[in-house]
Amino acid sequence: MKQPLPDGKRPLPASRFFEDFKLGEQYIIPSRTQTSGLFAMFQSASGD
Repeated sequence: MKQPLPDGKRPLPASRFFEDFKLGEQYIIPSRTQTSGLFAMFQSASGD
């Protein structure tokens, strides 16, 4: 297994259009802690 890269050191993928994606492609994304503040901001932005 590869060693994870330090935060802020991940290379950015090239931008693509919707039709450039293929079914079944997988991407590794950084984890994010979900907090009550984050949920509150989402609720206010979405009108939920």
